[in-house]
Amino acid sequence: ATRHWLRMSVASIIHGFGQAFAHHGEELPRLSSDSRITVWTSDSEEFALDVAVAFMARRVRSIVETHGTDEVIRVPFDGVVFSRVVEYCTHYHDKYPLVDPLPIRFETLEACGASSWDVEFMATMTRDQFWEVAVAAQFLDIPGLIALCTTVGKMCVICRSPERLREEFSMLADIAPAEEERLVAMWDAARGKARTPLAEVAVFLHQVAAAGARTGVDVWGSDGIP
Repeated sequence: ATRHWLRMSVASIIHGFGQAFAHHGEELPRLSSDSRITVWTSDSEEFALDVAVAFMARRVRSIVETHGTDEVIRVPFDGVVFSRVVEYCTHYHDKYPLVDPLPIRFETLEACGASSWDVEFMATMTRDQFWEVAVAAQFLDIPGLIALCTTVGKMCVICRSPERLREEFSMLADIAPAEEERLVAMWDAARGKARTPLAEVAVFLHQVAAAGARTGVDVWGSDGIP
């Protein structure tokens, strides 16, 4: 079977950092009740998924609708990361996630609309695994998981000084103070004073890029940063 590799867009990351996402819930096509969709991971682990679970990922759905359910789909994530994605999709394939990611108006994940299941799901991940799952959610286009990861990711960086962000995320201060001031001024002029501070966005994008590098995903693609 033809191998279909999926690709994510940096534009979706930037857009998602400032916008809420719609939940899933589109009508499923008429398929046999025993139809299964096979997905192979980068470490050759095979997942045979129910259609409703697989179609939580809009990109998977697009491939299946174009090529049929017999098409083998490969994703550039290992089985550990993809199993977490499947765990989320299995839980929510017949439910409606309620997380409204941005702007963050509350101090807890539950107050942002997350369920107790969401909180426990996120609590079982390491920091690196969380960002890799966030990349996978964007890559596969899973609206509910994107919203959840965006909310958690945003909570990791908001209301923190550049110094605290560098300490918490082990980042070097490798930009001269004058250059940093110039970049902040450019960001404020381009995005507006009411927008997210540059340091928060920079750390968020750095974590996404680092997770993409670990999973072999070119998160910037050919779109560049808008």
